[in-house]
Amino acid sequence: PVCHQPFSLSETKDFSVLETFENYWLATPMIRWNKSQGVDMGRVPPLPEVSKASQKLREQISDLLDPVKLLIQDTRDRITLVSQTKSKIQASLISEKEKIESLIEDLKRGHSKTSPDQLEEHKTTLIQELEIRSKEKLERLDQQLSQLETDLKGLKMSVDLCQTSIVHATDAHFQELIPLFEAFLVRTKDDPRFSSPLVETKNLEITQDKSSSESALKLVEVDSEEASIIKPVLKENKYD
Repeated sequence: PVCHQPFSLSETKDFSVLETFENYWLATPMIRWNKSQGVDMGRVPPLPEVSKASQKLREQISDLLDPVKLLIQDTRDRITLVSQTKSKIQASLISEKEKIESLIEDLKRGHSKTSPDQLEEHKTTLIQELEIRSKEKLERLDQQLSQLETDLKGLKMSVDLCQTSIVHATDAHFQELIPLFEAFLVRTKDDPRFSSPLVETKNLEITQDKSSSESALKLVEVDSEEASIIKPVLKENKYD
């Protein structure tokens, strides 16, 4: 899977007004307090005077952030689902190993034409295949989990910075930031990572083909619980 960069407003590099959104705020003394949850040595910056036109824009942008907040919760849900899927695969690895051992012993005690040594070799092969394929599934899920956690951090930071600017930016500064807001909302709406499915939705199980004279054992993939991911629909990014 392609590993994306953190998803945040800092991805925007092509605006001459500001080098990056985050650096802009960190370089603004009045706003620096936001890095410590709104309080810096007990000092809270005064609210700027806001024109009616600017206030209307701020309210519009605040409304446009609501679907992004839903997307944050959706990303949290994805993280939970990926973690649960990992746990199921890990548990299945243990249980299917035990099942292979049991089935091979049954074949040894039965009337299989296959020799005990061949059955032992078959058991080793099946367990190795189970371990390798389970490891591959877990690695893909780990990659997706890492990306989701990075995206969640970027989304939360970007929304926090947007909300801070809505409250504390002067009219002139706020006007400069509108292109960044719009670019962020467009990317959030169009980025496929927020609607991509789980990279792994199947578990491995050992099956026994009893119709075969050798009662063949093989690993198959079976459907597991799949994600029900609903991507919130972002409003049109239009400002009056």
